[in-house]
Amino acid sequence: MLTSESWEAQVAEFSQTHRVITFDLRGHGRSEKTKDGLDLDSLAADAAVLIDTLKLRPAHVLAFSMGTFIAMRLAARRADLVRSLTLIGPSADAEDWSNLPKYLFLINYVRFFGTSSTSAPLMKILFGRSFLADPCRRPQRER
Repeated sequence: MLTSESWEAQVAEFSQTHRVITFDLRGHGRSEKTKDGLDLDSLAADAAVLIDTLKLRPAHVLAFSMGTFIAMRLAARRADLVRSLTLIGPSADAEDWSNLPKYLFLINYVRFFGTSSTSAPLMKILFGRSFLADPCRRPQRER
């Protein structure tokens, strides 16, 4: 649900010593909005194509949340592309199928009404209290 710009602080830090590439998954940020290919296997294949095309192999792969599922698939299926794997907020548990109706509702709600009314609750899920309360971080929160 986040765009490549979400990594701005990490890019600034890591780019001092590494070449840093971020990208938007299909349907996220500036990427093409597609009706298919949004499954984790296709998204992992996209990451593999990116690494191959940019001749980045092997790469240090860093991922957050849903990105960790994609990164794990990439490492398992194309180990030649991955030098190291850093996973932030992964889960080894399968998603409970009873959550599917809630996710479908959220997807359709955002599709029709946009993200403005969903951003406040999502911010509370994605970020800690200190970040949300810090007045100096307001520009980042608004962005």
